[in-house]
Amino acid sequence: MRFPLYCIYPEYQLLEKKQIGVDKSVLDAKKGFCSFTVSNDTCHPRNEMFHLLSSYKRVDSGGKYLNNIGGRVEDKFAFDKEHKFSIVFENFSYNGYCTEKIVQAFAAQTIPIYWGDALCEETFNAKAFINVHKYKTFNEVLERVKEIDNNDDLYLEMLNHPALVSEQEGYEGKMRQLEDFLLNIFSQPHETARRRTRMSYCEIAKHREMMEIYYRSNMSIMSRLYHWIKGK
Repeated sequence: MRFPLYCIYPEYQLLEKKQIGVDKSVLDAKKGFCSFTVSNDTCHPRNEMFHLLSSYKRVDSGGKYLNNIGGRVEDKFAFDKEHKFSIVFENFSYNGYCTEKIVQAFAAQTIPIYWGDALCEETFNAKAFINVHKYKTFNEVLERVKEIDNNDDLYLEMLNHPALVSEQEGYEGKMRQLEDFLLNIFSQPHETARRRTRMSYCEIAKHREMMEIYYRSNMSIMSRLYHWIKGK
């Protein structure tokens, strides 16, 4: 059972509605090209993408890091909504590690430029965002952004695609799955619901003791080998 952290964010409940009523008036209301709201400089790929997109058009940075709008934004949702694109990179890339960043961008009706979870398309609709992991270089990502930016029909087509792979992956569906999962446990008789390890506590303790003996003996051998080599 996977219940990502972003499911508890209020923006997640908006994802199934994000594509409703999106027309050219939404595009005309966009004041900026791309938003960037970051507080730290620890993610080098994210920083690189900011500077690369900035070489094409101005990227508005509303966070603490690289701020260029005169101060930090108070309402990130409203800030993203004013822009056509949004850079939403995680702090690092790891399969399954996906935070609220892409969810908030979708809900704000902007096109996310996403990097982080290489498996993100198992949950999010590949037609609705730019998945950086699918491109060999960041320059290819830039060319894709330019293509979408200069084609209103293509932009609106992407914006009208549902954010999620299927409705079953929506907020209500996730909550039902979690509820069914928990009810299945707590509605069972105690003995039926009980789970035990494959080893008894005595066996676990014995296994741990054997591993400690193995570790100490190997460290002793490695230590003697090190000193022998050093003496050579």
